[in-house]
Amino acid sequence: MFAQNTQDFQIISYNDGYEDNWDEKTFKATIYVYLKESFNGNPQKLTYLKPQAGLLGWASLGVPSDSNNQPYAFYITEDTFSIPLVLPTCSVMALGDGGTNVAMGDYFISDLKNGNTTKDVPFNIDVSDCTSVAKFTTKMTTLKTTGSGADLLGNTLNTNAATGIGVKILYNKTTQLIPNNANSNYVVSDNTIPGSKTFNFIARMERDGNPLVVGQFKATAVFNMTYD
Repeated sequence: MFAQNTQDFQIISYNDGYEDNWDEKTFKATIYVYLKESFNGNPQKLTYLKPQAGLLGWASLGVPSDSNNQPYAFYITEDTFSIPLVLPTCSVMALGDGGTNVAMGDYFISDLKNGNTTKDVPFNIDVSDCTSVAKFTTKMTTLKTTGSGADLLGNTLNTNAATGIGVKILYNKTTQLIPNNANSNYVVSDNTIPGSKTFNFIARMERDGNPLVVGQFKATAVFNMTYD
C-alpha cells in the first residue's frame, strides 16, 4: 500500500540490511477501482479508465529522510495504463408475464361516455442480466397515434375497428408517457447498480375526441430503454 500523503512513506519490504537482496527485483502495484455512492453511471459511454497525468510518487532504498537515499520520482501519463470498462447494458427486456400483449378487456359505450374514466390495466417491464447500469431511460414509439395531441396509441385494425378511443400509457401512476415524443421519457436512477429491475406502467382506454363506434381494438407500441 502506498503512503496516504506526501509527508509519509510506506515500507514495502525489509531485508535486514542485505542490499544484495534487492538486485534485479521487480515491484508490482495493484490498483483498486471503487464505485462511490455518488456514482451516476457512464453517460459518456467511456470504454477505458485512464490516469490523470502527473506525479505518481517517490521510491527509495532505505529511509527517505536519509541524505544518502534520496527518493526517485515516478511520473505517469494518460498512456501509462488503462482499465477497460464494460458499457452499461441489460441483456433481457420483457413483459413481466413473459408475453408480448397487454389485455385491455371489454368495454361498453357507456364506459366511455360522459367523461367516465375506464379501468386502469397495470403491466410491468422487467430487465435482467444488467451490468454497470445506474440509470434507466424509457421512451415509447408507435406507428399509429390518435387524440388531439397525438398522445394516445391508436387502433391499428382496419376491419370491424372501434373508433373514438385510444390507449394512454402512464408511469408512476399519474405521469403520461407520450409516444413518439423525444421529450417524454421515464427515467429511473439506482446507484445500487442492480442486476435486474422492474418498471411498472398503467394502460388506460380513453376517448380521443372522435365519435364512438363499437368494434375491435388493437394498438402496438415499442418501449425503448437506454442504460447509463
